[in-house]
Amino acid sequence: MRTDHEQRRSHEGAPKAVTTTATPNSSRPTQRQRVLTMLFANDETCGSTFYRSYLPRFSVWICELRKDGYVITKRPGDRPEHEHEGTGWLYRLEALPYDPTTGGAQ
Repeated sequence: MRTDHEQRRSHEGAPKAVTTTATPNSSRPTQRQRVLTMLFANDETCGSTFYRSYLPRFSVWICELRKDGYVITKRPGDRPEHEHEGTGWLYRLEALPYDPTTGGAQ
């Protein structure tokens, strides 16, 4: 027999969690696309900039982009306008996994 506490904690019939990943038919960019866009748009992107853009797991996407052939470097931040309690890291997109002048052809 269930106790009153167990009955209140039952998840049967609870609404499913909302996903934050865009579907293939969605016009909203995925988090991976947002990270890549930020790297393209800036010479260097501070980790705190990703956090402020609501991308707390940006490092996962950077790792995936590196696996796909993007060359992304990381160095300790030294910009005085960035206030960090610890080391703030700056990320830079150095090279693409394809030649942009040929549209991806090798």
